[in-house]
Amino acid sequence: MICYSSHYRAELVPDPSYTIGSADNRPYDRIINPDGLGRGDFAKVCRLAVERFETGEERQAALIGPKTWCVESCAVLEESRLTVLMDRMVIRLSLDNFEIVCSRRLDVCGSMLALYPCGGDLILHGELEVLRLNRELQTVWTFSGRDLFASLTGERAFCLENGRIRLLDWEGNRYELSLDGELLSDRPAPEKRILTIPVADAASPRELQQILKGSLGLPEWYGMNWDAFWDGITGLIRLPDILILEGWHVYKARWPEDARVMEGLLDRYNREAKDACQVIYRYYR
Repeated sequence: MICYSSHYRAELVPDPSYTIGSADNRPYDRIINPDGLGRGDFAKVCRLAVERFETGEERQAALIGPKTWCVESCAVLEESRLTVLMDRMVIRLSLDNFEIVCSRRLDVCGSMLALYPCGGDLILHGELEVLRLNRELQTVWTFSGRDLFASLTGERAFCLENGRIRLLDWEGNRYELSLDGELLSDRPAPEKRILTIPVADAASPRELQQILKGSLGLPEWYGMNWDAFWDGITGLIRLPDILILEGWHVYKARWPEDARVMEGLLDRYNREAKDACQVIYRYYR
């Protein structure tokens, strides 16, 4: 990533060729290793390239942090001070001399992913927590949802714009915060429909069709074959959000070809249908 101020341009990029403790690394003006990580540690190294506009001087430092360090949105530059989020470690560097001005290890759950400027403070986005730090890197407020901040659909789980923070968690719950940490809205995800169908006792493919017909609410004139099953789930009924086929391994061992056809139809349904259905083929323990 690249940051600019009126005095500096700073670029952070991973340096996968760097080996801690090796004499064969590219030369750096400074090695910055706040956690004191060694060669055998799970580490990531980034090259910090700095250009000073007034003089045209260019210098480089190697920053060494944990392997879980997300580099894409990890730094904020204000004048000559660069603040870098290295997962749970936050450091502030003076670009005049590459000295660490202050640092703090965050007491949080999960990994920290990104930081953003906020009126002289910082907003930090993590897997499980969002927090605001002041200029001294002290916590102003912190917020956690009901699940980790991530999305099943690829939708952005964190959005900071127009003075609001919008969050989406893994369960589909949505939150909106003010920059002061006030919870402005909390919209729970719609309740999921879950259906468990025991299939281990199906003595034949036709009996499985009878079980599916009764459990899914297919009409009396249901044709009791896989073509009719496909027509039924795409035009007559809506599958539940989560479908659990209890004892599927037992049925599959008896009727492998028939089981393969059903698995293929459910996979096709989730590729083509508007309303996806999470299918769990549950084994007996």
